[in-house]
Amino acid sequence: MKARITSRDVAQAAGVSQSTVSLVLTGKWPGRVSKETAARIRRITAEMDYQPDLTARSLRLERTGTVLLIVPAITNTFFANLHVGATQVANQHETTVLVYPMGTDRHERLLPIPQQAIDGMLVYGDVGTEAIRPQGVVPMVPLDCDPRLYPDAVNVDIAVGSREAARHLLDLGHHRIGYLHVDRRGAWMLTTRLRSLRAVVRHRPGASLTVVGTTFDPVDAQRAALELLRSDPAPTAVVCEDDNLAVVVFAAARSLGLDVPNDLSVIGYNNLPISDVLHPALTTVNIPVTELGAAGAQALHDRLAARQPSPAVLRSSLVVRQSTAPPRQA
Repeated sequence: MKARITSRDVAQAAGVSQSTVSLVLTGKWPGRVSKETAARIRRITAEMDYQPDLTARSLRLERTGTVLLIVPAITNTFFANLHVGATQVANQHETTVLVYPMGTDRHERLLPIPQQAIDGMLVYGDVGTEAIRPQGVVPMVPLDCDPRLYPDAVNVDIAVGSREAARHLLDLGHHRIGYLHVDRRGAWMLTTRLRSLRAVVRHRPGASLTVVGTTFDPVDAQRAALELLRSDPAPTAVVCEDDNLAVVVFAAARSLGLDVPNDLSVIGYNNLPISDVLHPALTTVNIPVTELGAAGAQALHDRLAARQPSPAVLRSSLVVRQSTAPPRQA
């Protein structure tokens, strides 16, 4: 059987110390090892087909090199982009990000994860951090959680984008605005969206906001959309709690013979890729979700390194496209 190639073998072949090999392979060589030496070590590593012993490394560092990202689901592009951002930063620290979808029964589920299996967790607020109880205590960074309950959370200032959305519709001349609201217990971001938008509408004379509850299930969303569009008086604009819900509103409007945006203006949230390819293209509140994942991963890395994470609050903003226009009567 072929003997396993070790870092000592690589060091001997390159004429350097093992510590120099480690610096190059971990990306910590700039300023400490010459470019020529680093290139030679990488070339020899490839020629010898050297594979680091990750188990030995974990035991030496007392780290697994793995963190857990806990989200409500993996079917929404929003959470896929969250994972992309977290992975971009984690890769810089030789860490792998695993995804755990908590599901709708998140408040009744325990995580069957021993403390020794992970270094820390990133927990998206929509799953409810009170449900996250792994077997042991590991560092945790909440994402999009109520800052009054979790002052160390990494958040998006969603109120900014929500206020921009409300003012955009009001300035276009809309006074009857509908809102498709997903009411999830503990979902701070969802309730903040509605509260912020409602506050702006309330202060505009003659304006009203009609709220209809729904879930992210397409069938239930279609029911809610039709209920909202058939209300009396019917809204001339609808804000949806997610771009995918806006797609359902588009379909419901057309089934009733309504044109978007001439008869009905529509705004979504999250600025998912689908928003730019709809016809008409969807006006939406952009949530910097990739940056949120990256900021969360950096905060967790700082905590693991016994450093105080820098406060991180990202900003939301309205992206105006073709799905909003003045109402016909204006």
